Amino acid sequence: MKNFISLFFVLALCSCDSNEEAIVNAENIELVTGIELINTLGISEGKLGNPNTLTKVRAVGGEESTMSEIESEKIWVYPIPTRNLLSIRGKSDIKNIWILEGVLAVDFLNINFKRLLKSSLYPEAAIKKKAIYSFRAKGTRKFNIDMSNHKSGYYRIFIQLENGDIYWVNTYVGELSEIINHWE
Repeated sequence: MKNFISLFFVLALCSCDSNEEAIVNAENIELVTGIELINTLGISEGKLGNPNTLTKVRAVGGEESTMSEIESEKIWVYPIPTRNLLSIRGKSDIKNIWILEGVLAVDFLNINFKRLLKSSLYPEAAIKKKAIYSFRAKGTRKFNIDMSNHKSGYYRIFIQLENGDIYWVNTYVGELSEIINHWE
């Protein structure tokens, strides 16, 4: 009986698809822990889950007794989710854009991603290695990507600005109604 149970577990582990493997690191480059819902005008309408995205730069200023945190938006990506055109806007010129397939994980709801994520977290080489599509967008602050040919699913969009800083968002290709249940 012990041999049968051991064999069962070995077979179960071997049959896992790479996208179904458990992700145990909150900094995994393919990890999608949530998405911000952004309409076609670029206005946030809420979020699902706890998005592990980086679109802003945080700065702390003021006297020690009146310290304040200031956030400055660096990129805008909309609409999220999308079925067709995905618009990308940068506060400065965009250099590169990479699209990675995302892996959904709802296990990271208590992580403070604002404190964890930094523009230097993912090296450019690691992003390029995992990218399914890449675009050179040198010299523009606006870029549109036709997502209609992508299969339904989660994606991570990485945007590198001319100064080398890299920011990213999570998106879903498909209808909002298809993913609501993932986050309940």
